[in-house]
Amino acid sequence: MGTEGTVYVGSNHDPNLALGTKEGLTLRGVQWFWGRFYEAYVKEDQAFVDAVLGDKEPPITGVDGLRVVEIAEACWRSWREKKPVVVERTPV
Repeated sequence: MGTEGTVYVGSNHDPNLALGTKEGLTLRGVQWFWGRFYEAYVKEDQAFVDAVLGDKEPPITGVDGLRVVEIAEACWRSWREKKPVVVERTPV
């Protein structure tokens, strides 16, 4: 959702991509969810297993996850307050 339009990607049951702009809504087909993201999930799982078995830090850390949550919270806050907000970062 942005100032110039909106993009919706369908779920497992809806293989459509809808683009909403000032001119209207355009529906475009996209590959089914698992078809689009299967390889990414396999690589993510393999990286996790490699990190655990190799006793090393995974490519995506807990701090990375925290930052994602902070950004998501800021997005919700901005939407609720109808204005731009600052992303509040938790010191680690």
